[in-house]
Amino acid sequence: MAAAAVPIMIASSLVAAGASIAQGFSQRNAMKSQAKAAELDAKYSRLRATQIGGQREEETNRVIAQINSMRVGRGLNLDSATGRALRSKARERGDAVKRQDVSNEIVGRDSSIFKAKGLRSAASVAPIVGFANAIGDIGQAVGTAFPQKAS
Repeated sequence: MAAAAVPIMIASSLVAAGASIAQGFSQRNAMKSQAKAAELDAKYSRLRATQIGGQREEETNRVIAQINSMRVGRGLNLDSATGRALRSKARERGDAVKRQDVSNEIVGRDSSIFKAKGLRSAASVAPIVGFANAIGDIGQAVGTAFPQKAS
C-alpha cells in the first residue's frame, strides 16, 4: 500500500468513527422521544379508560330509565319481581360491557408503559453501541492500512 494513502485512510476511518458515535447519540435521543410519546399514550389511555367507564355507566342508567318509563307508561309496578329482574339484567349487561371496554384501554396503557421502558433501556445503550462501532471502524482502517504479513 502506498504510504501516501495511509493518512487518507486513517482520516477517513476517524470520520467514520465520529459518524458512528454521533449516530449512537442520535439514536439515544430518538428512543428517548419515542419513550416519552409512549408514556403520554399510557397517560391518555388511563384517562380514556375513566371516560369510557363513565360513558358506559350513563348508557346503563339510560337503559334502566327507559325500562322504568315503559313500565310506568303501561301502568305496571316498578317494584314487581319482573321490574327488578329487568333492571338487574340491564345492570349486569351494562357492567359487563363497561368492564370489557375499560379492560381493553388498560391493556393498551400497559402495552405503552412496557414499550416506554424498553425504549428507555435501549436508549441508555445506544451511545455505547456507537462507540463500539467507532472502534470497529478504526480497527478496520488500521488493519487495511497496516496489513499483517502471513508467517
